[in-house]
Amino acid sequence: MTLAVSGLGMLRPAREDEVRGFERLREVLKRCGEIPMPTDHVLHGGMYVRTIHMKPGEVVLGSLIKLPTTLILNGSVSVVSGSETAWYRGYNVIPGSAGRQGLFIAHSEVDLTMIVTTRAQTIEQAEEEVFAQCDLLTSRRDGNENTVTITGE
Repeated sequence: MTLAVSGLGMLRPAREDEVRGFERLREVLKRCGEIPMPTDHVLHGGMYVRTIHMKPGEVVLGSLIKLPTTLILNGSVSVVSGSETAWYRGYNVIPGSAGRQGLFIAHSEVDLTMIVTTRAQTIEQAEEEVFAQCDLLTSRRDGNENTVTITGE
């Protein structure tokens, strides 16, 4: 199913067969090489906020997300989540279910900001809480540019 979305949608959990399909796709994407993915991290007020920026033509396959989150998309991007594909344009605030995994294809400059509640005190703890596959996160790659803000509030 393809949806043209300009407002709210819902990113649903992936079924087991969809997760396996994403893992096969990940193997194909690895052969294309890693792209730099500067990541901004904020821990504040019981929230972990994570932002990445995509350039036109970039493709990102996210890690499996264990918790419900809010995702803010700004730009033009196709998103495959579960069995649905949606094309988002402009500024969108989207609820995301636990157990989801997404493929993002940027058609323009795109900012993706995920917000999730957390009890973590460090970025590493927050990533462990949120992502099922932390070893796959670009933010954990040597040489990746990470900006970290931890307020202690």
